[in-house]
Amino acid sequence: PRPPRDRWEQIDAYVNCKAKMDAMAEMNPDQSAIHLQLADTVDECWNIFRQSFASVTFECLFRIPTYSAWWANCDMGAAYAQHRRSIGLIGVDEPDTRWILKDPSHLFAPEALFATYPDANVVMTHRDPLKAVASVCSLTAVSRQGFEEHPDNIVHGAEQTELWARGIERLLAARAGREDRFYDLHFADFQRDPLGSVAAICDRFGYQFDTAAEQAVAQWAADHPKGEHGVHDYSPEQYGLRAEAIHERYAKYIEACGVAVE
Repeated sequence: PRPPRDRWEQIDAYVNCKAKMDAMAEMNPDQSAIHLQLADTVDECWNIFRQSFASVTFECLFRIPTYSAWWANCDMGAAYAQHRRSIGLIGVDEPDTRWILKDPSHLFAPEALFATYPDANVVMTHRDPLKAVASVCSLTAVSRQGFEEHPDNIVHGAEQTELWARGIERLLAARAGREDRFYDLHFADFQRDPLGSVAAICDRFGYQFDTAAEQAVAQWAADHPKGEHGVHDYSPEQYGLRAEAIHERYAKYIEACGVAVE
């Protein structure tokens, strides 16, 4: 089980993890502006899925067509079973705490997600696919530094376009008949009113969002302003992404979820 937070600095595994992550941030400072990772904060579920060798991160970090073909159709049931065991171990001392899981990996195996967590509710976030795909292209291109000898941004853009389109198609299919389990959060709404967005999510699913929680969220936002770790600078053109082509590829999603295109 995970030791209490106030003991982490005395645990060799934590100290070693922190040193490794600090060194990685120093080697690749652009990464922190795009996707900040710290040893003492939460991160995404892909860290656990990698234990089962079934993770979108391998698809994003390396260009290995044979792995991509296998992962596209693999059974994620075992990976989700391992995921449940892992978070159960992490939270063993807080059995009544509600988990909030955040990871785009869940796009690709929603049926396994619901089979493993039958009472799960889903906050589906939305952004103009052109901006979203360009952003993830930038993230994964930076993450690939040191792994790819001759990166090709145009090929990378095409592959990421198809990868995330496939994920969204799977989630939309799983959403049919489960509308009461979903809440749609649009990027512009979240930027305009992050605190109100959190309150709306809790209201949608009947979760408590009391004054203490509201104050904690507001304080965190005040302590971590946008751009704190740098600016994420990217453009669709870097990856050969054209608005017309992207919006056509994601047309079903745009229409189904009322996504605003810019």
